[in-house]
Amino acid sequence: MGYKIYQINREWKKDLGQEWRQHTLSDIQFGFDIDEDYLDKNWENEFFNAYKNVVNVDLSSKEDDLWDLYRILNLHEHEVYVAGSGKLEDRYEDIISNYETKEIERDGKTFEMRMFHSLSIGDIVYDEEAEKYFLLGDTFIDITDRVNALREVA
Repeated sequence: MGYKIYQINREWKKDLGQEWRQHTLSDIQFGFDIDEDYLDKNWENEFFNAYKNVVNVDLSSKEDDLWDLYRILNLHEHEVYVAGSGKLEDRYEDIISNYETKEIERDGKTFEMRMFHSLSIGDIVYDEEAEKYFLLGDTFIDITDRVNALREVA
């Protein structure tokens, strides 16, 4: 099962400057009680344009669900049993793709940093198999109709 993870575009936030903190998406990203009711009152379909696909995750097991995806992206690990050995192996690096990196220097050492963060409140997950978009709030809220409404206008 393939998933595309969308997070609010850093450049878009930077362009807003201090106005970012007053924007509804800031409330969604850092808020509590983000549920269907909240989105009905506050979400504008064009908000989706402020998001950027930051990483793709390919999970082969149909038993994995959105909460498993949440765990994987927050722990940065995906352990699976290796056939025949009965041992667990971390396959996180094998299931993530399509992400940007940036070299940073810290304490005289150069590191490659992935330009996405853990799956968090306000992030959007596109489930490729179900062809649905979900915004992470109190739970995973189906926003497919909201995203499709934007695309119909465009």
